[in-house]
Amino acid sequence: MTGCFRWFAVLLTLGILSGGCAAMGERRDLRPVGLERDAAWVLRESRRIGRLPEAERRVEYRRLQEDAALPGGEGAGLVLACVALRPESSFNDSNLALRRVQEARQRAEFPEDLLALAELLEAMILHQQRLKRELGAERERSGSLADKLRALEDIEKIIQERERKALPLPQ
Repeated sequence: MTGCFRWFAVLLTLGILSGGCAAMGERRDLRPVGLERDAAWVLRESRRIGRLPEAERRVEYRRLQEDAALPGGEGAGLVLACVALRPESSFNDSNLALRRVQEARQRAEFPEDLLALAELLEAMILHQQRLKRELGAERERSGSLADKLRALEDIEKIIQERERKALPLPQ
């Protein structure tokens, strides 16, 4: 009889351990069900993901994309936007970030702190995009001016050569 109890105990232990190992492979949100995600959570998550090694960051980025596509995934969409806005991120994409923020803002029952964060992010993204356009225009203008300056320098060299050829050499 004791042998039967031992086998039962061993099988029960193996079952518990295998269930725990299977659960370790998937990432779970440890927050209680029904607890609304807030702006602090969005910022903490984006910071945490931004500090991960590249391979882990890719996994988290894909998970965020999946979560953001689900109904009620606007919080994950804001995290995705924050991750996409990080300058050092390999996922830097202001258009994606803007799209996610605007999707989140359209939700009527969005919590006030997340709405304020979304409005701030949208304003920052639009400002950043405007500055990028202005920088591009200034680079074009600068390039054009540099080309004109090189052309003037070439003309100056030609004029100096002609003047040297026209003047007799001193004897």
